[in-house]
Amino acid sequence: PAQPVRWPCGHTRARSGKDGDVHSYGRLDVTTPATLQPRTQAPALALVIFGASGDLTSRKILPALAELADTGQLNDGFTVIGVARTAWSDEQFRRVALEAAPQSGPAWHALVERFRYIAGEYAATDTFDRLREALDEADRGWGTRGNRVFYLATIPSAFGMITEALAKEGCNCLLYTSDAADDLTRV
Repeated sequence: PAQPVRWPCGHTRARSGKDGDVHSYGRLDVTTPATLQPRTQAPALALVIFGASGDLTSRKILPALAELADTGQLNDGFTVIGVARTAWSDEQFRRVALEAAPQSGPAWHALVERFRYIAGEYAATDTFDRLREALDEADRGWGTRGNRVFYLATIPSAFGMITEALAKEGCNCLLYTSDAADDLTRV
């Protein structure tokens, strides 16, 4: 979740909006407009995280996914497949996912049970063969029906290698970290 705004000297700034609803987060009162739409669930899909054993994944991505799971925003068909060079098993990746969100609830714990992990070089044919098998299993077991998102949580110098390998495999839906966008000229 976003960090609360800290007002000087611990003061709280109270306001109410047109709808009269005032919500307090930390030291800041935030008014929720009556026009906000209810949250919807993400579709069934497989999120493939390249760089799954890295710091960005454990510090940012996994806790954010835990929050989405615990607030009911992830479909029962949502799953994660981690890909990285670190020689982990599915169980080690699952343990890291649980440790990354220690305050998470039962929805996150249930989701993590579906996680898969592929250890290997990013552009290696063997890695992509095993990834294809895991994605096929997700289609059959969780109903992802070919819905995939590929997230590059790697160093920017690996982007080119990974995107070329993904293109060769016919994959075209890609996300990368915003911090790394500043370094794209070096790719």
